[in-house]
Amino acid sequence: MKAPDDTGFYCYRAIEALRQYCIVRYNLDSEKKSEQWRKVREIAGCEEQILHDIKSAADPVRHGAIVPVTSGRSRNPVYQNMGTLLMASLRTSNQSLEPTVAVKIHG
Repeated sequence: MKAPDDTGFYCYRAIEALRQYCIVRYNLDSEKKSEQWRKVREIAGCEEQILHDIKSAADPVRHGAIVPVTSGRSRNPVYQNMGTLLMASLRTSNQSLEPTVAVKIHG
């Protein structure tokens, strides 16, 4: 990752994308975020704390704060949690990775 300070932000964006995928793939109510996050945890086979840890690393940057990351050691826990979550999601999903939704880009 070229911008170490943004590690948490980008990892959390990936998790949010997985949540959006779950809404469409499993026909979840778009208003019920707790149901969506439960499904993410289910397919990832992870505890809620892993998601909270990654979100905690992302929150300051998401809200405009500058959070210097000075070494790989401070990034490693975020990478490890993210890797665990994504690999488990891929293993537990027997579905193809083909896109199931057309994305409209505003702008």
